[in-house]
Amino acid sequence: MWDDEIGPLALLAGGVVLDDKGKRKKSGLTLPGPVAVGVDTFTALPSLSEQDESLDKGSYRMERAKRMSAGFRKWLRAIAENDVTLVAVDHIRAAVGVTFGPQWTTSGGKAMQQYASTRVFLRTAGSIKNARDTEVGIWIHAKVVKNKIAPPFREARFAVLFDYGIDDVRSNLEWLRVAGADDRLATAGGWWKWGGEALGQGLEAAIRGVEDGGLEGEVEAEVERVWRELHAPPDRKARAR
Repeated sequence: MWDDEIGPLALLAGGVVLDDKGKRKKSGLTLPGPVAVGVDTFTALPSLSEQDESLDKGSYRMERAKRMSAGFRKWLRAIAENDVTLVAVDHIRAAVGVTFGPQWTTSGGKAMQQYASTRVFLRTAGSIKNARDTEVGIWIHAKVVKNKIAPPFREARFAVLFDYGIDDVRSNLEWLRVAGADDRLATAGGWWKWGGEALGQGLEAAIRGVEDGGLEGEVEAEVERVWRELHAPPDRKARAR
């Protein structure tokens, strides 16, 4: 139940909830940690008080933002102690009156932006078409705009095929080609080669070559190796703390 804007977190936090007086009690539902829970359009979920109001009543104003902030303060510790990771997906809207900085924002005030450990901004970066020029997927550009557990501001691009999902093989091959720091993948005259062996002519044929040869694990491992080389931490003497 969505109670006081943040109620579902009561059930997510390993079955630990708080009563009206703020005392801990068991909800009857326990989740074995660690657990990752995804919530689609988190800040758009209605509260019980909002559902009970009539449509012709006045604006919701700042009540949502205040309740979101209070809810995060109330449940974050319980979530962390019970090894629960909350993955919240939200839509963006235009930031009215903003001249500098991002021209977009999310509903529900600044609570989500403040309490989130990592925030990733996703946008469409192009379409994927088949041989008959029909759109069969899209490219997604991802940029880490906030990160408290790793370096921020890193960017990536991955493919999503309709009725299939994220195309890891396509994304990995394209990234290795663009990165240009890999010695196992080679492209020449439209042909794709892996470790000196031909995969096929064109990206689609190369993808089939990787899947038919069971090379998905090798390609993924190579992406990880090259990524670590490109984003190696500074080779500096550790500072005294």
